[in-house]
Amino acid sequence: MKTYNRLPHILNRNIFLKEKKFSTQEIKECLSKNDYKNLTPRGRLLVSKLFKEIEDNEDLEAILNAYNLNLKDIEDIYKSSTYCDCGFSFWDNLFNIEINKEPKKPYVPLKSSEIKSPRLRQLIENIECLEAVCWDYDINASNVYRILKTKNDENFPISFDVLRKKVLKYISIDNLQKIFTLEELIEIFNGINPNTIRNPETRDFYVVKIELYLHDPKDYTFNCFWQTPFPANQKVTSIIRNYLGTMNKQDIHTLCKKFGKDRVLQELNNKYRELFEIGFFDVKGWKIPLSGKYEDYELFKILLEIVNEFETN
Repeated sequence: MKTYNRLPHILNRNIFLKEKKFSTQEIKECLSKNDYKNLTPRGRLLVSKLFKEIEDNEDLEAILNAYNLNLKDIEDIYKSSTYCDCGFSFWDNLFNIEINKEPKKPYVPLKSSEIKSPRLRQLIENIECLEAVCWDYDINASNVYRILKTKNDENFPISFDVLRKKVLKYISIDNLQKIFTLEELIEIFNGINPNTIRNPETRDFYVVKIELYLHDPKDYTFNCFWQTPFPANQKVTSIIRNYLGTMNKQDIHTLCKKFGKDRVLQELNNKYRELFEIGFFDVKGWKIPLSGKYEDYELFKILLEIVNEFETN
């Protein structure tokens, strides 16, 4: 008789790096449900993997014994799920399910010649890259696009939050810009920790164009940058660089408290590196020429000293 201590390992294979692994208790709780609709997105992912991986009675019996499960609950989950008529012959035979139709065919994008609208034809071609995040899930590129656009992950084996992180990991920012507008990218991806984004190009685009923060001007002493005195979403890069420009020690230390000293240092270096690449400092139309190394520039050194004076607790 097989012991099924390896079930968590099977279920956790290829789980996204930042996603919580399935625990023994979570497996028990999930498989004790009796309706697919009652499962969380993680629960649906779990049963999806279970139905794919388990294909013989010996394995199934080992699972039932190891986790003290009721086969009837698993049967109810299977029959109420989207997998019931997808050609899982082991489970269909086990539960005496008669399939009077052909199994669902895999997703195949329409041929370009079959699509009349040029705009839709281009969109179909662009979203094909989303197939890169579909492995290990019963979803296709069209499903990924729909979840991201609507934020509705009901009846899908992956949550919106996990999916958007996978997309940022595996899909280039150039391809994403072909599919979504900047406003849509902000709506979909804002709130992700940029430090978790491995691709440097994607991370740079994210921190400059997408990352938003609920900024309250009352937290700072200098507030001439903003059109409203009330809290509003602002780009993090803009907040940091604007207040660095004031050279106000209190406000700069507030930045360090809110965004971290390392992030403020990063923006300080990026700001002056970009200015020296351009070759001048524009102050109300007056262009001050810049030359040499930005690290030797007096204003940069003053700001660097202010930031370094901030002590983290």
